[in-house]
Amino acid sequence: MPDQVITAVPATNIKRKNREEEEDSDDEGSDVSMINVDFDFYNPNPEVDDIALKRLLRQLFTSDSELFDIHALAQHILSSAGQMGIGTTVKVDGTESDPYAYISLVDLSNVDSKPAVKPLVEYLISRLPASSPFRNLLVSTLSPQSKNRIALVVSERLVNLPVQIMPPLWKMTIDEVEKARKEGTPGMDFTHYLLISRVYKMDVGDENIDTAMSANVPQPSSKKAKTTKPDVPAGTNNLFHYHPEEEFLEQSALHTHTFEFKTSQPRNEDSFGVEQKGRMSIYDASKMQAALKVMEDALA
Repeated sequence: MPDQVITAVPATNIKRKNREEEEDSDDEGSDVSMINVDFDFYNPNPEVDDIALKRLLRQLFTSDSELFDIHALAQHILSSAGQMGIGTTVKVDGTESDPYAYISLVDLSNVDSKPAVKPLVEYLISRLPASSPFRNLLVSTLSPQSKNRIALVVSERLVNLPVQIMPPLWKMTIDEVEKARKEGTPGMDFTHYLLISRVYKMDVGDENIDTAMSANVPQPSSKKAKTTKPDVPAGTNNLFHYHPEEEFLEQSALHTHTFEFKTSQPRNEDSFGVEQKGRMSIYDASKMQAALKVMEDALA
């Protein structure tokens, strides 16, 4: 039996598994219909999750996803999850359904022997400023003699999935790594965790734009709204995370960097929609549990 998390979400935000009975007539004034959804946690399944994972990777890298062999990358990610025994998917219609969220790890050591991963690592290095500590740390993984062992955390979800589901996913993942390491499983001695995410730029005066990210989390009360709203921009220049949990996680990051997507189209004053950018953050593995506690407390 999979682990389950039960929560309430707006009916318009997510595929429904079960619909509650119509509410009484005295609730007709409500503008949001609430339902209960069972979120089931499953191990990644290469035979089922391949297409959905490729879709999530394209969402993560936007137009730059064309720079990689997304199919090979997705296959490697799922294969690594199976070999490590680490990773979780979130589904609502059973194990054969598409995941709404995905998290697992990819070991970035010895990338020369991993043709699906090496182009991604080279891409990430190219997005970092020359001679920056962040870049130097990532470059160090290319050396077989490096003492650093970095795990890429592949964490992506539908933007309208309730944010409260993410702290348990992260905690299960890191707990699985620590358990495997204590049991002596080879290759689990990670020194750092690397996360790739997306941010968007919202200029002053654009706060009333109705965008997809406004549906990022359900807000049944003003107290909840304050908890999940990204209060602090991701760096400067009015940048905000698509996924609020990453905002709180970054408070514990060793380094962060916002980068332009290589294939993004030039923007001008007539450009429509928000401007998307990539974001990287890296964490000390020995302090990851404390970082997750900060995120969990912020989203409680």
